[in-house]
Order: sequence, then C-alpha cells, then structure tokens
Amino acid sequence: DADGKDITDCFAYQKGDVLSGCNEIGTVSQVNIEAITAVTCAMIPVKFILDLFDRYPQFLGVYNRLLAAALDRHWEIKMLLYRCEAMERYLWFQENYADIVDIVSNRHIASFLGMTPVTLSRLRRKIRETNL
Repeated sequence: DADGKDITDCFAYQKGDVLSGCNEIGTVSQVNIEAITAVTCAMIPVKFILDLFDRYPQFLGVYNRLLAAALDRHWEIKMLLYRCEAMERYLWFQENYADIVDIVSNRHIASFLGMTPVTLSRLRRKIRETNL
C-alpha cells in the first residue's frame, strides 16, 4: 500500500495460472509478484504477445478469456471480503485453496482475507476447539 505495507491480493498456484503485474500489456506494473515456494515460470516477451495478437486474432480471444477468468476470481474474493464475516472467509479459503492452506504463511492468508494474523490465529484455534 502507500505506506509500504505488503498486501496479498491473490494466489496463483495451479499449473497454467497466468501471472501478470497489470491488466494492460506493455504498461509498467504497480505491484510485485512473489513466489513463496520453488516455481518454474515461463516469461513471454510483450513484443511476442503483441505480434501474436496481430497475426492470430483467435489468440486475442484466448487472452480475453484469461482476463475474464481472472476478473471473475478477483470479484468473487472482493465480494467475499465485503459480505462475509471473518470465519466465513477463512472457511471459504480452506475450501477453495486447500492445496496451499498449510504452505502459505498466516501473514499472507490473513492479508488476503482482510484480517490480522491475530484474528486468523484465533479463528484457527476456534476451529480446532469446535472441530468445525
């Protein structure tokens, strides 16, 4: 954020997920992308992508579908943050990010879910105690 605090906005963890620091090709990113585990990434130069758009219009359709899917994911998360209580958000995370719930740090999960690490810790303890 403006104060230099890290904010976790999304997780890309499935094979084939597209990583992009901004939504418009060729613009400077205002965000950083960080790998928290060992990954293999393929970087495609912007010029190559723009050439593909010119030569193969169907490639632009693929790009638009990827953008639309990413936007849908982000809207789902934003609506969850606005409409749901902290426990509901964490249970949603456990269900939708089961593959990474035990890999990602509490700090990143809490930031992603719009809560403090202390709140997340209390929720996890409550779940353990009540066996939700």
